[in-house]
Amino acid sequence: MATTNRRRWFIVGILVLLGAVAAGNLFQFIVKSHFEAEAHAWLRHAQRSALADMTYDDARRWLDSHGFGVIHWNPHDDRGWIGQGEITSQGSTQYRSCVQGGRQLTSGNILWDPIWVDLTFIFHRDGAFDRVEMATRSFAIP
Repeated sequence: MATTNRRRWFIVGILVLLGAVAAGNLFQFIVKSHFEAEAHAWLRHAQRSALADMTYDDARRWLDSHGFGVIHWNPHDDRGWIGQGEITSQGSTQYRSCVQGGRQLTSGNILWDPIWVDLTFIFHRDGAFDRVEMATRSFAIP
């Protein structure tokens, strides 16, 4: 009889533990979904604000005025906040430049990681505006 009670309490304990883990995972999913939706809302806002004649300075002003920390790619250059590089897509490599900023959406806690949204204003080689892209991350950029 004592063995049956122990077994019963062991099974109840396992079920409670599994239920707590499942509830924690569901809560993480809900929180992450909420902040992903907020990140996409920032992307849509930036896309609506971006005009065809947008310049690097316009992109930086937009990021600054909306609480995004502008990423400085080269701290030794007055315009070091303009990133430069190549993008490879569908077998084609193209030179692009960008102005990127990040904003923390949540600091996180024991249940979920912090979430940041990055907006990147991408420009062609000649400085003509191309598009805005968004990504999320769970770490701060120093």
